[in-house]
Amino acid sequence: MEEKININVTGVTISDAYKESVAGYAIAAKNLVRELEKNNFNTYFLNNMSDINLSFAVPNNHILLSGAYNILYSAHETTRISDYWAKCLNKADEVWATSTWTAEAFKTKVNKPVYVCPHGVSGEFVPSKRKLNNGKFMFLHLGEPFVRKGGKDVVDAFIAEFAGNDDVILVIKAYKHGHTIRIDDGNGNMVRPEEIHKNIKVIRDDLDQNDYLKLLYNTHCLVYPSWGEGFGMMPLEAMATGMPVISTWEWAEYKDDIDFKIDSDLVPVPETIPNYLKDTYLGKIYLAKIDSIRYNMRTVYENHQKVFNDSYIKSFKIHKKWNWEEVIEKYAVPRLNKIYEELENV
Repeated sequence: MEEKININVTGVTISDAYKESVAGYAIAAKNLVRELEKNNFNTYFLNNMSDINLSFAVPNNHILLSGAYNILYSAHETTRISDYWAKCLNKADEVWATSTWTAEAFKTKVNKPVYVCPHGVSGEFVPSKRKLNNGKFMFLHLGEPFVRKGGKDVVDAFIAEFAGNDDVILVIKAYKHGHTIRIDDGNGNMVRPEEIHKNIKVIRDDLDQNDYLKLLYNTHCLVYPSWGEGFGMMPLEAMATGMPVISTWEWAEYKDDIDFKIDSDLVPVPETIPNYLKDTYLGKIYLAKIDSIRYNMRTVYENHQKVFNDSYIKSFKIHKKWNWEEVIEKYAVPRLNKIYEELENV
């Protein structure tokens, strides 16, 4: 029997904050560990006898082990990283990025080899053809209150196209602290959009994985004008369920699979971003064009029967191309085997 390779998978995997989380980092870590174990690796968390340490985390939270070959695996959402993050990543033997977009950002300041290992989608996102609920069409936006997800742009586009149309609804899934989107009420007062527009609904409750899946299946189209993503799991998961997705696309590893692409401009990070982001959000981002969001929303709505059918058919292709097993076997396993071979020959 072929000898198994010992590998530490640290970072998010040993963080108490992520153990029960449905956040992207935690989901990716769990799938990464599972697929490595299926591919002849013994995975550990802090085993000093391991040959390789794969730390999956934000750059300043990486865990390095002396005596191991250290791979630091991270995501990023703009075209450039900070000097501090570069210093963190340059402690690695090599760096893994979650997408080509992220890898190019790392290469601006990282002097170690940079490889791409994207994420995937799991089988629980079962394909299902959408149908209208009592004649109501429901757009969905995910990610509030994180400004880079483009929630304000979605609201502005929706109001411009569908204000007063009770048959079209926008559902905003925000985190438990709510959302930060505000619009002018016509009298100079900045208010929540749902206070004026009754066809805008907001979900503030945190959702577990089952409730998140129910939300996807009960809505009809995801609108996701993100500035940039480390990978962007939510649009891929939505497509895997058979949902049409309207999204910016230049940052996406799966850009060819996005049917409804939002036009955008590559511009410097806005000075208006929250202060807590200014140290890490550097370089440029993809700023969505409102008219393009409007056009795509109108197109999907007016052609929804055909779009639902096409998106359902595509969902099977998404699973075939982007399932976790295929992704890890294609990107992670060959590189890890190569590293182990080189270590054995030293």
